[in-house]
Amino acid sequence: MGKRCLVTLMLLFAAAGGLANQSSHKRSSTPRSSTQATTKPISHASQQTPLAPMSKEEAFFYYCALFGSPSDVIDRYGKYFDASNYAEAMADEFQRAQYRERLSAKIAKKISSLNFAKKFMFVGSTAHEGYTSLGEYSFDSHSFPVRNMPTIGFCLDAGRTFFGNCTGTVLHLDIFKREDAVNEDDVTWLLPMSEQQAKAFVKSRAGAERRVAARVVYSVLPLKGTAGNDTSGRASTLRTVIHSVEIFDDDTLTTKLGSLPIRASAGPVTSADWQKAAQDATSATETIGTYRSISSYRDNMYRRPDTPINGTITLTNVGLSLSGEQPDGTAKPLTLAFTDLFAATLEHYEGRRANAVMRLVRANYDGGSKDYKDFRVVLAPYWRDDHRTQLVFPDLAERDRFFRDLTGTLQAWSARSTALATAKLEIDERCLLVSGYLVQCSESHPFEIPR
Repeated sequence: MGKRCLVTLMLLFAAAGGLANQSSHKRSSTPRSSTQATTKPISHASQQTPLAPMSKEEAFFYYCALFGSPSDVIDRYGKYFDASNYAEAMADEFQRAQYRERLSAKIAKKISSLNFAKKFMFVGSTAHEGYTSLGEYSFDSHSFPVRNMPTIGFCLDAGRTFFGNCTGTVLHLDIFKREDAVNEDDVTWLLPMSEQQAKAFVKSRAGAERRVAARVVYSVLPLKGTAGNDTSGRASTLRTVIHSVEIFDDDTLTTKLGSLPIRASAGPVTSADWQKAAQDATSATETIGTYRSISSYRDNMYRRPDTPINGTITLTNVGLSLSGEQPDGTAKPLTLAFTDLFAATLEHYEGRRANAVMRLVRANYDGGSKDYKDFRVVLAPYWRDDHRTQLVFPDLAERDRFFRDLTGTLQAWSARSTALATAKLEIDERCLLVSGYLVQCSESHPFEIPR
């Protein structure tokens, strides 16, 4: 998986008084104290290019590149990363417009020049909440199972809340999460060790917890991970490639216990391979078709049914594009790559790839009025049921044409992009009715429950 990169490092974490911290945690957005993240430097003569943790500014630009720049991106960046100049410019109406223009150009340039081949490193301290530990030694495989791998994230605010909590008003992003590493299954999460060495290690702990320090080298893929949720406090995530995992006895990093083997996959192997696979999986080279859709329903207040608003769905060989007016009058197109759908599926199953299933089914939607009926396609779990899906059509024939085309396109994409199709694709040829019944699809009586 490339050269083993060992480095001189220092992880810098800020206390909660307004500075950011790069936190290692399980599912917490709470900033960590600076005492948890300090490690002693280590160097190796074979190291050519020193690796370092991803900075909070780099994380900000990766987020903007992959999830889109938020509407207040200038204010977010200025308040946090350029606070003094931002405050001065905002207080002076003669400087304000020019400052915002300069900052907008700087942000755009930084985003366009991001290097997705760049490798980053982090060390999961034994003091972290999401510490790594070793399980019981296996005499069959001559190895220790490696339990847990810390999640590394940023939760950034220009100012803290009264209680010091981070709300992520600038950025809430997990930059490394084991479940979002595309080659997680290629890593053997077992630490090889001879019986003699293992016995000495167990004895050294004398019944205490077998906490160890994990040093991970990884890079970011040009793929959107899971979008965050402000209501639940869930962070957005990056999709990554793991290049190496080294296990050390403690935070001093002086005693290396070993490295986790990474299997040679039948698919992408090197960082360049993964970059190309991601690019191929998200670059549209063919338009499969365009389809008449219902983009939304305009609320007619107390008169029913609501008025359907016409839209268009475009299907390419790598994803979907939805356009049309929304109930609030906006008309921002929605673009969904197939990689987004599979990533959402994996998130739903909490990273359990063996159980992950993405289901495609048709739905005949009856809104309770003879004039309020339409025909839908549900891609679960991205859209979990028929009333949440945005794949809505005015007539059965158009819906079925889209369903057939989407079925074939998704199957072809999954076969071509096996490394990124991280869930089993299940096609259900039946139709879902509002009552919850799954029935054989009928053209003559699409909303009727068979007796």
